[in-house]
Amino acid sequence: MKKLLASILIVVMSGSALASTHAETLPAEQFQAPAEPGLGYYGYRSIPDFLLHFTNPYLLGMETDGRKPSVVNRCSGLDDPKCAKSDYWKFSTLLDFCTDAVTNNCIEGVSAVGANGAPLEVKPAQIFPGIRVEDYKGNIASDLPNGGQIHLVSIPGAPHVGGDLYAPVVLINGFKDSVLASPKPFTIGQIGLAFYAVTIKNGSYNTYLNSTNASVYVDRTWGFGGGAIEGCVISDANTCAAKQTLPLDVKFGIKIKTSFAIPGWFHGLFADPNIKITSDADQNTNLEISANAVQSPIFALWKKKTELPKSLLDFYSVRPQPLGGSGSGAGNMALQSGDPANWSLMFDPTGFGQFEMDQFLQWLPVFGDKATADPTYWNLFAESGSIYGRSCPVDANTITGVVSTNASQYIAGPPQWDPASETLDYRVAAAHYMASGEVFKGTYDLAINADYARCLYGFTKAPIKATVSIVSNSGENNLATTTIREADGFLYLAAKGFTFSNPTIKVKLSQEAPPAPVAPVVTPTVAPVTPLQPVAPVISQPKKITITCIKGKTTKKVSALKPICPAGYKRK
Repeated sequence: MKKLLASILIVVMSGSALASTHAETLPAEQFQAPAEPGLGYYGYRSIPDFLLHFTNPYLLGMETDGRKPSVVNRCSGLDDPKCAKSDYWKFSTLLDFCTDAVTNNCIEGVSAVGANGAPLEVKPAQIFPGIRVEDYKGNIASDLPNGGQIHLVSIPGAPHVGGDLYAPVVLINGFKDSVLASPKPFTIGQIGLAFYAVTIKNGSYNTYLNSTNASVYVDRTWGFGGGAIEGCVISDANTCAAKQTLPLDVKFGIKIKTSFAIPGWFHGLFADPNIKITSDADQNTNLEISANAVQSPIFALWKKKTELPKSLLDFYSVRPQPLGGSGSGAGNMALQSGDPANWSLMFDPTGFGQFEMDQFLQWLPVFGDKATADPTYWNLFAESGSIYGRSCPVDANTITGVVSTNASQYIAGPPQWDPASETLDYRVAAAHYMASGEVFKGTYDLAINADYARCLYGFTKAPIKATVSIVSNSGENNLATTTIREADGFLYLAAKGFTFSNPTIKVKLSQEAPPAPVAPVVTPTVAPVTPLQPVAPVISQPKKITITCIKGKTTKKVSALKPICPAGYKRK
């Protein structure tokens, strides 16, 4: 994942007006982690859409030494005078719908299809929320989207327990590491999309502004603040778009247009996706995604450090200090280098890499392998990257692969190549039991570009065959239903019904050797014979014979075919 996405985000999410409602009356989507119970605790919050909680837009300008900021300002735009000396910028925002005035870096449309396959009516609803302190003006030339409000939509044919309002979320963030005068555009760090069922609630809400206190930043990539309150998709000081349960039989879709390229590897919590990327003549990118929501278990708790397994404490002791997260000790080097009993920290996974997977598995036994709540999700992220040891990069604006699952934790990038078994291995993890006590059944779908798969394996253009196996963490085969097919230039693999906690999905591709070429039956080719030209026969002429004839002392030579001596002469 890109560096910005890997940055540690420091937030405090407590004091919500939602907390005044009894937990049992709240849907699982509004689950809130317990407040910090005191000092000397570690906590862990497993919420797969955690990164999508940062829906407050901001544009920060920093004056840095190349690593650590000395000045941090909120900027109303790239031309804000108080940010003129900034050499490092970072932003985060939600995209709103396209208009006559905003024709790029915006949402072109939202769709919904019912269980019977019929399209459902989608109507624009109110602008939400109100104007916020950190709203800013974007700049298309620098690939900086506007940072302001968004529109909700109404889908009467897809009612949920709280009404028929939905929030289409397209979260973009990025950074610019240069002086203001540089024409270089922003580097996009994260592209996340989500669809939420919501109900508008009034109350008093903390907006968690990003800190402008430069001293708290460990380095310029860290974040302090900016998160929406738990249970709210988006909020301002007085209103909250509170999450509700998504219908699982409706396929929701979002279409966006951006001035920047979109990475071609997608992953997230959704099912049965359709994804399309195209580029227009002006080098803009159009992305269309539709999918069904899934249910995925989550959990959160605090535990005294002295009561935690040694293996878990050792896991954090070797991590670079200070540790990020939320709580009284978050990002505080002075506290973390002192007595562990004097500070507390809750770990909030900020991605889907190997570290996050290992961390999740360390905490899973502490939770008794059982979820605290089972909310619904429709979210995904766009990633770039490549398989280690294979020169097969994931290209921008080209769909290389799509991984969708209902697992609480998974590895975000392309499946890892195992040279020993010659398989693509994909790891997923979740609690074995749902909050209801039922055994949680997993889903995994992979759509991988067939040419990309052929690159990985060095295959020819012949059809690819594949097998999918699910191996439990104990090494036993995990029973599941699997399907495999190749169509429209993609290889599709699916596994349904396997159980957790930490199975490995092994995808082995194979290809029959092409048949040996059969020597063609060749009719011997006879070179044409040029007829000989008639040649005049050679006739031998008879040779004359010369003899010598004598008569006394007289000698005479006679030449003829048959020479004879004259009368009175005789042949010598």
